[in-house]
Amino acid sequence: MMNRYLATALILVTCFASFGAWLVSYIVAGEVSELSLRAKSQGVGWFANGLGTGVFAIVLPYMYNPGSGDLRGKIGFVFFGFATLGLVISWLIVPEMKDRPPAEVDRMFEIGLPARNFREFRMEEYDAAAEH
Repeated sequence: MMNRYLATALILVTCFASFGAWLVSYIVAGEVSELSLRAKSQGVGWFANGLGTGVFAIVLPYMYNPGSGDLRGKIGFVFFGFATLGLVISWLIVPEMKDRPPAEVDRMFEIGLPARNFREFRMEEYDAAAEH
């Protein structure tokens, strides 16, 4: 009975994530890099995604299988751990670029602004301070 609940929960998570977070990831990946490095960063990102997906697709059945890892319902802790790791890495690395033109985003990358400071940064104030 537990396997049915677990399978249903995983299917529902997959369905809801495929209509939200997964779609947005393509948009973020296309916008988050500097224009001059966009092709290379997209290539590295897609390679890392494919490699991680392949490894996880091979390892996950062994973790769940009662004859191998026997995690059963505890597999949720593995997913929780990876989700938490992804959240922390995203908070540290992915900058806030809402309502910013590409030239301004490139300029913020050029000056070495940390991703967490993109939201509060004002280009006008920076240019005014640079003139003095």
